[in-house]
Amino acid sequence: MRRIEGWEVKLRELIEAHRFQPFRFGTNDCATMAARDYVIMLGETPKDFPSWRNASEADALLKEADIETRTTASIGKPVDGWKMARRGDIVLIPSAFQSFSEMALAVCVGTLLASPGQTAISFVPLSRGLKTWRIGD
Repeated sequence: MRRIEGWEVKLRELIEAHRFQPFRFGTNDCATMAARDYVIMLGETPKDFPSWRNASEADALLKEADIETRTTASIGKPVDGWKMARRGDIVLIPSAFQSFSEMALAVCVGTLLASPGQTAISFVPLSRGLKTWRIGD
């Protein structure tokens, strides 16, 4: 599937809109940000993408199947590592909230990966990526 025209601007707007928003399950967490990125890239909502309304729901769902398994079931098989990641791709990273989940999703924004952090978006080096879901052609 081809990326939609203007995705570059919309990706920058997504990052800016969430830059100083605190982490909140169901509205500003790694899965909601990754789902918004997918919509920006392809113009459609990913089917059965991981989602929840609060921490309890997230905990229960992730005990059934982890974030990698749920993301793969929704958007397809990832490639190992980060070297194939392009801006707008979704990348699996070690979670900043390891007491909750060992892994999280981030959006590639170039040489950095963006994911909601405690008080604002957290940017980590691309080399922290463990697996990459390529979003669009």
